[in-house]
Amino acid sequence: TDARLLEALLRSAATIDSDHTLSETLIHVARMDGIGESGQVALLRTARGIGSDHSLAEFLIEFARHYPPRGGVRDAFLQTMEEVGSRHSRDRVQAALEGR
Repeated sequence: TDARLLEALLRSAATIDSDHTLSETLIHVARMDGIGESGQVALLRTARGIGSDHSLAEFLIEFARHYPPRGGVRDAFLQTMEEVGSRHSRDRVQAALEGR
């Protein structure tokens, strides 16, 4: 994935007001092949704009399925996961992170 394209997509996504729509948009972006580590971290940073625990959890679960977090991406993933306030949603994300 071209870094400039990803940057433009994430800049546009950050302007979306609906948590559900932002989550769905970022899920589609996460499914793109070839996103490098810095792009994955940027994607996770953008996801912190999702205010709904459920919508953020859905994004993180899909992200973990497509790009199993390692290294610096894992750190960014865990920081983003801390934004999920619901224990049930956080447990679902943790299960996806562990590959369950």
